[in-house]
Amino acid sequence: MRPHVEVRRRLAALAPRRFNATHPVRRKREPVNDGALYGGSHKAETKTQDAAANMENTAKLPRPQIAFRAEDAGASVERKEFFAIPGEDGYDSGEISPGEVTPGLEPGRVVEIRRETGNYVGVILAPITVALKERLLLLRSTGEIWPVSVNDVQFVMPRSLVPEDLSANAWHPDLLQLWKSGDDIGVGDLDEGSIIGPRQARVMLTVRRKIATLLRRVLRETERMQGRLLGGSVDSGRGGGVDALWEALVPADSSVRGSTNAAAAAEFLLNRSDEAQEGEKRITVRPGTLPAYAAHRMLMDRPDLFLAADISMWEEQTFLVRSRADVELHNRVERWVATRDPIFLNFVDKAQAVRASTKTGGALPEWTEEERDILYTLTLALFERRGTQQPHNLTLACSIAKWFSSSTDAKIYLEFMGPLLNDLGVLPIYDSSMPSKLVESASRSASMSGFVMPTEFGETVTEPVAADAALDSLRQDFSHRVYVIDDPSALELDDGIALEPAGGDQYWVHMYVADPTRFIELEGTLSQAASVMGTSHYLNEGTVPMLPPSLAGGKLSLGAAAGQPTLVFSAKVDTQGAVHDWKVGMGFTKNTVVTTYDAVNTVLGIASVKQTRPFGKLRDDLLVRPTLRALDTLAVEHKSELETLMQLSLALRAARYKDAGFEWTGPIPSVGVHNMGPVPRNLHDRASFPAAPHPSSPLSQLQFSYDVVERPLTTSATTMVTEFMVLANQVAAWFCSEHNLPAAFRGSGPVTNTQATPAHLTVERLLAARVPGTGFVGMDQAKIGALLFPTTQLSPTPIPHWLMGLAGGAGYVWATSPLRRYDDMLAHWQIKGALAAAAGLRAGSGGGVLSTEAIWPLVMRTHYGQQRGRTAQRTDNRYFASLLFEQRASGPLPEGYEVDPAEAVDLHAPMDATVTSAPYYGLAGAGPYFVNISVGRLGLVSSVGFRTLAEAERAARIGDTIRVVFDKTEIWPLPLISMKYAA
Repeated sequence: MRPHVEVRRRLAALAPRRFNATHPVRRKREPVNDGALYGGSHKAETKTQDAAANMENTAKLPRPQIAFRAEDAGASVERKEFFAIPGEDGYDSGEISPGEVTPGLEPGRVVEIRRETGNYVGVILAPITVALKERLLLLRSTGEIWPVSVNDVQFVMPRSLVPEDLSANAWHPDLLQLWKSGDDIGVGDLDEGSIIGPRQARVMLTVRRKIATLLRRVLRETERMQGRLLGGSVDSGRGGGVDALWEALVPADSSVRGSTNAAAAAEFLLNRSDEAQEGEKRITVRPGTLPAYAAHRMLMDRPDLFLAADISMWEEQTFLVRSRADVELHNRVERWVATRDPIFLNFVDKAQAVRASTKTGGALPEWTEEERDILYTLTLALFERRGTQQPHNLTLACSIAKWFSSSTDAKIYLEFMGPLLNDLGVLPIYDSSMPSKLVESASRSASMSGFVMPTEFGETVTEPVAADAALDSLRQDFSHRVYVIDDPSALELDDGIALEPAGGDQYWVHMYVADPTRFIELEGTLSQAASVMGTSHYLNEGTVPMLPPSLAGGKLSLGAAAGQPTLVFSAKVDTQGAVHDWKVGMGFTKNTVVTTYDAVNTVLGIASVKQTRPFGKLRDDLLVRPTLRALDTLAVEHKSELETLMQLSLALRAARYKDAGFEWTGPIPSVGVHNMGPVPRNLHDRASFPAAPHPSSPLSQLQFSYDVVERPLTTSATTMVTEFMVLANQVAAWFCSEHNLPAAFRGSGPVTNTQATPAHLTVERLLAARVPGTGFVGMDQAKIGALLFPTTQLSPTPIPHWLMGLAGGAGYVWATSPLRRYDDMLAHWQIKGALAAAAGLRAGSGGGVLSTEAIWPLVMRTHYGQQRGRTAQRTDNRYFASLLFEQRASGPLPEGYEVDPAEAVDLHAPMDATVTSAPYYGLAGAGPYFVNISVGRLGLVSSVGFRTLAEAERAARIGDTIRVVFDKTEIWPLPLISMKYAA
């Protein structure tokens, strides 16, 4: 079959059967009316013979030729808008090399990419890495080739849409050499001097034209389908379009949100009614097809009613359906602002008074319900910063904020909202808004998964799940002495370690792990809430817990009481680090020793890690210390067992990292606020929005701590506990593999060199340079090496984990932190289900062993929750560091601090920094060319700008030590600390 015929056949298959077969659309081809097109008559006009002769003579004259190539025009306006983000365009961005294929985004796939600036359709040509970032090369219908992020992809069409013979001939890896030098590899003339040869270049361009034709047809057919969806179906009696869809999908409870997906939306709009009429075949729409894509575009264009999933939309294809209360609130506030309703004008007057009172310490009145609606709209702008949909709330929020601006305010945008909300007593300055964002993100994720996230858990569980209590015959009353070692302020004590001699140089090491699944059912409310949270999130403002504190930090925390339920992961190891046997069981604790890392280090004679305080140390009498739990005293018999455990952990780690894997050492900062007040639970939930302003805390009065750990200890109680938890997770993986249990196996490929990697910092050299017996290398070494680090992968079956030294593929499963990580709870349910089945008992609280199809949606849901948490934690740390730098750069040292002159850092004086990247192109400012730097004395990673590429390459080569000085901070909308080059 000819390629173009095959393209037509596959494209037709995208549309619903009824649309193509039952109602074929045939149009009679009409003659082109050239005269009408160009403004003349459609009748031919009589021309004189002289005019005809003149035309004939003119046609014989040679026409002037102007040399021009398509790439001479430069990047299109669309491209410039789309890549208005530093380092995203792919040029002057460092090393470019082939990348790894992401399953579901293989070359040849037709995908939609989208940002606020627009949406475009293209074909994936190849995965690449640009400046050590994973990117996809996308061929657009215009012939341009763009490097896009996987996060830009919002919709993926069936793999069969583009025939393989076309997609295979549309790209050649050698073209990356041209692209590195800035040459065009898209619409340019590849025939002249092409490194792939003239013949292949001509074939490639022909193939690309066919693909471009296909893409244009996809867009035309999508527009036609959108027209049909917008118009509704015949005799439906309910109308069509997005508004009718929202009315049908929004829950009856005005405060509850719903969810949908593009295929379901298209199916609803295409069918005559919810139920098929007699003799009528109901239209079914499959995901990824043309009707689904048309509906996807419609939903994307209406963020006032539908919000796309914030992570991995191309996989999830889920939309949040806004509640009636949300939509009505926005419309109500918009009407007040647009009409200058007295409600809004009175709010402005009152808010101005409150703004003055929060700064002077005056009386603060309570807000009315209407005023809280307006303030809620302002705070929502900080949360709904959509990268793929136009933020419909932002325009309204800016309109409100403008009433509080002055002539000196450059612009009213997101950076204006945070300080305004500080002044209005809504958002305390010591609140980064990340706690609210995490809670609200989990609530919306729950709604997309079809349930309502509880705002409060109320009375926590007190009795075991009946089905799990039936497994008590499998639990043993172990008498081992269990060492529970953690930070003194930690409340969720998940794990402990016990030692049992096994003869000779062999020992059984038993890793005890708390068992919350004894009290939590897989299908219960607590489990559902934990699955969307993913993990407990530890922020400077406090912990956003995964489980109720009364459970995770109370009765289930190891050492809280005798007879606590546990899973026990055991391994027989020798003093050379070899594992001879392993087993998994269930038990109750009887003998626990609760202690701290520092106490164990002291007993073992390990010196404390050195910390510096570049901004001084707050006096002890001003420090606010957390409530500490009760600790046991370590005695002589404890020392002997701990010494043996340390010896075994060192041997295990040396064996694990023998041939693969890295860990990092380097300056690590920690920042905190000691006089922090209460923080709102969720500013983005109208029901819990505070009723009264909060008194202001000026930046100058915040008491910060900023400690820098120069080099983490490579041998300590922390590394000992970590090694045994790694071993326990391996045992869990071996059990799941032996019993064919689907689980969230984690893994990674090897770290690889790039062309920018210096010869002395290759992977091979770094492996040899690790601290003996460990995986530790210098953090700066890895960055300067310009190495390509793989992302962690999830799989339902075992895969290698090179970064952790587990390159053999035996598998690795999280199972040791179930009080604060949902993956571990899933592993417990699977393991207990298998133990029950082997003993012939009824399944426990997990309902038995789950299939891959049942467990994988839960794995991905919690994975996305953990991704949100990591982003929030990074932002939270940058926020408080930025506040501290702003405070110390703009005023004198606050009272109550003791400063060591040898450690103190003057932000106004130059300091040493290590260059950790090649120059890359960014936004105008101190640039437009930048290099990344590491400022060791501050433990700070930042960047420095240069005016030209030549200047950057001359002054800041990778690995150089340069002098930099503090420039400025940005607090909102994203915190940032900027440095500048001190020539």
